[in-house]
Amino acid sequence: MGSTRERGSLQVQPRQAWSEEEEDFLLHSIESYSSWTEISKSLPGRSEGGCRVRYYDLKVRWEGGAEAKDKLAVLYE
Repeated sequence: MGSTRERGSLQVQPRQAWSEEEEDFLLHSIESYSSWTEISKSLPGRSEGGCRVRYYDLKVRWEGGAEAKDKLAVLYE
């Protein structure tokens, strides 16, 4: 790493919550874009890694939600 002065000059953007529009775009754009870089360019302020992590977080939650609903449906039969 560089000197303390160099490290201190690096600017870190504060995290902002994902909007519903950003999440919808992310979930639907995965099929039409070829890379996380392309997706992140369409979402200002979002990094490639941030997009990838958020996508998989949403995917796990969504799939887990469907699985939980199926289990509940079986219990109520």
